[in-house]
Amino acid sequence: QPYVNWVEDWSKPMFQYLPIGFRHFNLDNPILSRVKNNSFGFRCGEFTTPDPDVLNVIVLGGSAAWGSGASSNETTIAGHLEKLINSDGRLLRSGKKTAKCYNLAQVNGYQTQDILSLLFIAPRIKPDIVLSFTGWNELVANYTMKPEILEQYRVFYLEELEGWEPAQFVGTKWDFVKDAVEVWAADKFEIVRKFKSSNRKQGHENVTPVDQIIAMGTKLMLEHLQTIHKLATAYDFKHFQFTQPYLYRKTHLTASEGKVVELYDEVRPVHGGKETGDYLRANNVYTTLWEMIGSQ
Repeated sequence: QPYVNWVEDWSKPMFQYLPIGFRHFNLDNPILSRVKNNSFGFRCGEFTTPDPDVLNVIVLGGSAAWGSGASSNETTIAGHLEKLINSDGRLLRSGKKTAKCYNLAQVNGYQTQDILSLLFIAPRIKPDIVLSFTGWNELVANYTMKPEILEQYRVFYLEELEGWEPAQFVGTKWDFVKDAVEVWAADKFEIVRKFKSSNRKQGHENVTPVDQIIAMGTKLMLEHLQTIHKLATAYDFKHFQFTQPYLYRKTHLTASEGKVVELYDEVRPVHGGKETGDYLRANNVYTTLWEMIGSQ
């Protein structure tokens, strides 16, 4: 879908941030009409006072759960789920007459943001069911985060804010000026863009081996799952965890899927290039997580 270009668009920020670390989509960043955010910056209807006749469902996760590529809000996972439940009364809990699904997923989202969303939004919605569609970002895409920070703080942090300092500090303002000049030069001069692209390509190669990245992500994901289950008890909802499928383990790729894998293996090695791709094709990243859950 054309609006997927929005992910690569730097004309306006994708997100807005509350200083407590809470992130939501920037309502001042216009997205094509296929994406409709509520006044809180989430891709769903407005949060309403809970109705005892309504089965309230929350969907959490990253870009797949958010609906990257979905043609409308109604064709996201949350949109399809709402239509499915309402078309089959057997899927409603006793006493419920209809269902409403709230999509609280985010592009580049992690479980830590999901937990913050539950903490502050679940009391408004009072969900009966919470569905998590996560795993890839937590176990593989965390390569963009520093292992020492993950190990110390035990959270998936907002990497785009790492190291942020107010401009008032001595020296910080000059860093802002330097960054602004670099961005301006890249916009104006092709040679600067090529130089930055070459550095960026090298920078995406994993410093930490992919198996260690997955091992760290698995431990944190399990800890976050335990936190979500405690929230389920506190807020009286049922939580279901679904792990995301991923292209490296798919046996028969479509033409477009093959191009995506080629992009990640050869052209723009965002996950570490072909070496990482070969590892992901040969190993199921969720095996250890399932074993750890099964042993508890």
